[in-house]
Amino acid sequence: MGRAICMRFAAHGLVGVLDRNCDGARETVDLIGAAGGSAVALEADVADAASVDAAFERFEAMGGIPQMVVPCAGIERIGTVVDEPLEDWDLVMGVNAKGVYLTARAAFRRFVERRSGSFVAIASDAGVLGSSQYGVYCASKHAVVGLIRCLALDFGPLGIRSNVVCPYTIDTPMLDDFTARYGGEYGGQENSDFWADSVPLGRIGEADEVASVVDFLSSPAASYVNGSVYLVDGGANAGAYHR
Repeated sequence: MGRAICMRFAAHGLVGVLDRNCDGARETVDLIGAAGGSAVALEADVADAASVDAAFERFEAMGGIPQMVVPCAGIERIGTVVDEPLEDWDLVMGVNAKGVYLTARAAFRRFVERRSGSFVAIASDAGVLGSSQYGVYCASKHAVVGLIRCLALDFGPLGIRSNVVCPYTIDTPMLDDFTARYGGEYGGQENSDFWADSVPLGRIGEADEVASVVDFLSSPAASYVNGSVYLVDGGANAGAYHR
């Protein structure tokens, strides 16, 4: 998902691709370069404040100006509060919630100086609804939605916009990892029909479809959109649905 979003930003100046996986970041940089854009890889851990701050400083030292920031790192674990390992709470909350918070801290310090900027976080439909055995994951994504709403209130008066996109099941490496871990409970590792059948549109979403919404929210076309929660879910959360 992050790669598709970065491709959308290729026409907006230097793009900073922040990732713990530096090889993955460089792959994204190469894709942006091939599309005619300019990008730099910034190795960093979003759950570590010093690492995030250093990445922003490196980006600026290379001539980058943070104008549109999209935190989209995420991990997923399932289980109830009885059977899920306690360390899963720290791990998931550290990346999914704290990671967005730390990225916001670094971004908004720069936005405030210029009195402009767009911050679009990637959460999940799990940020607006509960789900069985998803206590930790849902808590982390609800935290992101709450944070974005507060950012919209705190910084909207300065002309800085904050929004959050909440996708349902999207065809990404994270989905592949999830089905490898928990495929037996969710239709089998090879059975993508399990997910498609839960969506009125009848299919899994594509990363570029999420990127299109992020691109809109970051653009002048969305200049009056602030504090919004955008579901990108094929209608999965419109109500009870059974194929």
